[in-house]
Amino acid sequence: MAADHSVQKISRQKRLFFVSSVVTAVLIIVIVVFATLIAYRAPWMYDMTAGKVFTLSDQTNQVVDELTAPVEIIAIYPTGGADPMISSLLDQYRKAGNQLSVEFVDAEREPAKLAQYNLGTAALSNGTIIMRSGDKSKVLNASDMFQRSSDGNAFTGERQITGAIRYVTSNDRPVVYFLEGHDEASTLENLSQARSALDLDSYETKTLNLVKENGVPQDAALVIAASPRKDLSAEERKLLEDYLSKGGKAMFLLDALSTNSVVLEQFNELLHNFGVDISNNFVIENDPNSHLTNNNLYLIPGYVFHAITQKLADSKRYVVLPIAMGLHTLDFNEDEIRLEPLLASTPKSWMRTDMTIGSGAKTDADTAGPIPLAYAVTKSGAGYGGGDSRLIVLGNSTFINNENLETYANRDFFLNSVGWLVGERTSDAISPRIIGADRLIVRGSDFTKLAAISLFVLPMLPLLGAFAIWYLRRNR
Repeated sequence: MAADHSVQKISRQKRLFFVSSVVTAVLIIVIVVFATLIAYRAPWMYDMTAGKVFTLSDQTNQVVDELTAPVEIIAIYPTGGADPMISSLLDQYRKAGNQLSVEFVDAEREPAKLAQYNLGTAALSNGTIIMRSGDKSKVLNASDMFQRSSDGNAFTGERQITGAIRYVTSNDRPVVYFLEGHDEASTLENLSQARSALDLDSYETKTLNLVKENGVPQDAALVIAASPRKDLSAEERKLLEDYLSKGGKAMFLLDALSTNSVVLEQFNELLHNFGVDISNNFVIENDPNSHLTNNNLYLIPGYVFHAITQKLADSKRYVVLPIAMGLHTLDFNEDEIRLEPLLASTPKSWMRTDMTIGSGAKTDADTAGPIPLAYAVTKSGAGYGGGDSRLIVLGNSTFINNENLETYANRDFFLNSVGWLVGERTSDAISPRIIGADRLIVRGSDFTKLAAISLFVLPMLPLLGAFAIWYLRRNR
């Protein structure tokens, strides 16, 4: 009897152990499933990416907090086919403020629904994001969200979307005119990205022919001359002088020319009124830390303290100037003109002013560095019946060309400069987020496999371990 009782007791203990193991495994599976569902639906998240790719910046949160009118975000993507990075970002916008709404529309399956929005934009297709507020709308393409940068692949979705929100909600859009008629860089080809950057920063951009307009239009907040290759006429120079004498603002982006002939004499005479001389030259940088790789014509200049450069210097983000021209200064009235350097080469650099010298080494005719490369100029208009005029003169224009604008801090420096010129207007530029390998995006059948492993295979391991322990102990 005692032996039978002992056997029954052991058998009961084995059954209890087996049942408890099964129950434990089932509970683990249930907990994991519910935890996954709760985490997916929860409004909070923790971004573990190194570049905080999925965390909205302070600039975006400020823009969203200041919204006073509803903004609709219509993401046109195939059902279930939106890029995970874009859909995750849009989800963060949806959670950021009550004035924002996000809706996904499939252009192929839901054409009637898309037509209801009456966006006035032809041939909208999947891969497009529409921002709308009131009677203003902005179209973003999928190609706008990703780009190659000097640091690798970059995700620019937040910058594009927040810029579009500014665009459709802003009532203050200063007009920036790009001067044309002097073989300047084309705003449609070379500078289309620069114009787009201004557009997203709530500026309106137009082109200006001084002869046709007979002067600078009244609505001009700023005139930009980007890489003129031909000179102003005397009449055009007078028109610009009149504009600047009344508190006008201008940016002169000037490139080195491969000639000793005087090409931009009228431009130079205009800038002499502000204490700056633009005699032709180019700068060679011999400090290996201040130029790109093995090309000492692609300068990474140092910053001089100024409102334009302060944040960039603090974050150690630098401008790259391909083939820069050094600037000279003249005697000027310090009571009337404030001349502030912005960028400069190092003491190891040198400047060549004689374009006939073919040697790649420094000669006695060359000028030793450091060489000023950009100036911010303020000229009092008290004696002319107008406000203070402001200029930025920079010995390079190609840093804002399409192929260079996103290089390092070129875009931010350009927007900061425009903001300072039009009147301490901050650009609140949002930097691209570098895409690292610290976030796994799983799609299609791979997602099913990963879910099966996470929800069933891994939880079964404790059960199998418990069963193995029980089996080994039973056979002792």
